[in-house]
Amino acid sequence: MASPPIECIFPIASPQKSELGSPAEFLSAALDPPSRANVSRAMSVLREIGALRPGDPATLAPLGLHLAALPVDVRLGKMLVFGAILGCLQPVVSSICARSSDEWF
Repeated sequence: MASPPIECIFPIASPQKSELGSPAEFLSAALDPPSRANVSRAMSVLREIGALRPGDPATLAPLGLHLAALPVDVRLGKMLVFGAILGCLQPVVSSICARSSDEWF
């Protein structure tokens, strides 16, 4: 596994303390483990968008729990969650669809 998708961190991180250890420790036991740098980069992105609790990188924040349930990239998922909270979901969905599609022409 060259680069772990950010979404593979979600099943390892949990709302409470996990007996699986940190996501980096858990993923290092995989058959084809990602490099520590790639796991660190994925964790950094999750921390930046607020999906992980600030003091504990192996614990999901409330936003992370919602993002883990969405089958989209975490950045787009955050847009969906905040669009729903702010009552402007339709324009957000339109912009996400436009952004996630391939070339138009």
